[in-house]
Amino acid sequence: MIIDQFWGIIDKAVAAHPTDLDARNDALKYHLHTLAPGEWRSFGKIYHEVDSAAYTWKLWGAAYEINGGCSDDGFDYFRGWLISQGRAVFEAALADPDTLVRLLDPEGAEHENEEILGLAWERIQEGDLEPFPADPAGEDWDFDDEAEMQRRYPRLCGVDSPEDPPPADDGPTAPKVTPPPLPARSTPPPLPPS
Repeated sequence: MIIDQFWGIIDKAVAAHPTDLDARNDALKYHLHTLAPGEWRSFGKIYHEVDSAAYTWKLWGAAYEINGGCSDDGFDYFRGWLISQGRAVFEAALADPDTLVRLLDPEGAEHENEEILGLAWERIQEGDLEPFPADPAGEDWDFDDEAEMQRRYPRLCGVDSPEDPPPADDGPTAPKVTPPPLPARSTPPPLPPS
């Protein structure tokens, strides 16, 4: 199996179940069970490589903001959720985690997928994998520093609205004029004749 086949399996499950993560996991499980054991092991190896690529401080910061905190295990499950969104979402998030704002659940559910980890590791054998990085890639910072989080993730932090483009700079604008208040009526207006 090559990486394009790996992503093809994930993307097929996403296309079949774009909004239902449980159904997506079921579709993925069904497809993996149709593979030969060696192919499933290859899927797990590629999952490990993709997961390792996502083991970065900038994605951990995004997970922290999105889920209202993020432990070590929580970051594992967040990366599982991210991978289960498909190749386009995954690659966009690696380049700019702030793009994940369009996937936020308005109900406030955590963005995690622990089940995909079990599916990926089910056929892995000792010695199959390269060691996982000891530390996330990139620069570490304090995720509780609100100003820094807003600087790094303006859309995720709500500083910029994902729907609203930045205002155009059309030069100076005319001052706002407030119209004078309407005169107060002392008596109600008369009713029309019936």
